Amino acid sequence: MQLYVVHGIVVPIDKALPKIEIKNIVVEGGSSAIFFEEKYTDTMKEIQQEVPSLQHLFCFTETNDSSIKSLNSLLKLGESLLEKNDTSFINSTIDNDALSVMLFTSGTTSKPKSVMLSHRNICSDITQVASVIKYYDNDVFLSFLPMHHIFESVVGFLMSIYNGACSSICRGLKHIYEDMLEYKPTIMCNVPLVLENIYKKIRKKIDSAKSTLSKQQILDMLGGKLRFIFFGAAPLGLEIILGYKDLGINTHHAYGSTETSAAVTVETNKNRKSGAVGYSLPQAVVEVCDPDATGLGEIRCKGPTMTLGYYDNKEATDEVLKDGWFYTGDLGYVDDEGYLFIAGRKKNVIVLKNGKNIFPEEIEVLLNSSPLVAESVAYASEKPNGDLELRAKVVYNKEAIVAKYGEVSEAEIENIMNIYRKEVNKNLPIYKNIRKISITDVPLIKTTSGKVRRAEEHKLIFK
Repeated sequence: MQLYVVHGIVVPIDKALPKIEIKNIVVEGGSSAIFFEEKYTDTMKEIQQEVPSLQHLFCFTETNDSSIKSLNSLLKLGESLLEKNDTSFINSTIDNDALSVMLFTSGTTSKPKSVMLSHRNICSDITQVASVIKYYDNDVFLSFLPMHHIFESVVGFLMSIYNGACSSICRGLKHIYEDMLEYKPTIMCNVPLVLENIYKKIRKKIDSAKSTLSKQQILDMLGGKLRFIFFGAAPLGLEIILGYKDLGINTHHAYGSTETSAAVTVETNKNRKSGAVGYSLPQAVVEVCDPDATGLGEIRCKGPTMTLGYYDNKEATDEVLKDGWFYTGDLGYVDDEGYLFIAGRKKNVIVLKNGKNIFPEEIEVLLNSSPLVAESVAYASEKPNGDLELRAKVVYNKEAIVAKYGEVSEAEIENIMNIYRKEVNKNLPIYKNIRKISITDVPLIKTTSGKVRRAEEHKLIFK
């Protein structure tokens, strides 16, 4: 085997993608080699037959297929080169600012785009987060989110390696409690949906306990040593944040995106405020452009972690990168103390005839705060007069409903949910009231990182 590549570009792929999407990424990324688990062998061989540029297949384990090389054979090649005093692949010069990683966005509302990042982008984010959040060499990080997800990869996995901590890999959602008991993590990254479910499960155990559980007994359900949790992608309800805090577990909201190499702001033990996503990282400049009378406007940022652009897509690049600024597409405001608050996605905002704005994300946080609700999606529906009204699709938690009300019919569950809807409305201005809900026990359509695919949900709702 020859050494074909010295300088390579990494293109992580979501393992949950179907063959056609994997093929599209291989084609769009111009990939010449791919690494995979043995169970993907047939899929990769089929893709190779259809994509001439894909020259090399590497399986992580040994196979009997002569057309597929193993990862071990590649390592042996490196060893043989070193024996010949050929160190070219070790001593090769790294261009800190060159394209090194291509990450395909989840595409919750549109075709995925390939975000281009450099070594400087990623390393800058790691060192900035490390300067405000302390990891110790005896920390144990539980890796739960997909590794192709920038938040998990940078703020979690690579951060723990940078600080000399231990990284443990969770086997999946259904094993998360078993793995937490086994690995006893001190740190983890996660999305609000999972943190809400964990908290609701803890609450259920507390409520069903015949005697009062101590904080340590409750903490032991999560391994006993968890001290803080990073979360991002969406807001987390205040009740849940305070619930974790009562257990001695701090939650740090990090704000950013794939295009910013993960975080540009983060909450710390010192700098936190209810509802905010913290302060800007030391080298990041975050501001609101063209704010309205209330201070609300699109968030833009600049700094060493900003993307190089979208691969082979100048039009999309020019839409978000202007004069050194990355325009996030999020709406928010900065208060007098410099804390950043996120209102919601610019493209998701519901604008009523009277000019009032409703952010569905805000409504969903309120709905999801009840243990009776597994998840929800808020949306606008047009009334006969042409104006819009707010509605919501609610995925109910059947287990929680049965525990509280006993076995009930679908009609009774709908009545329970409508009573809850009215309770939520009491804490909202009239124009934000949820006028109607639909119920289901079928989970919402989501990306592998837990984001709801709103466009696909809307198609189901309005079909």
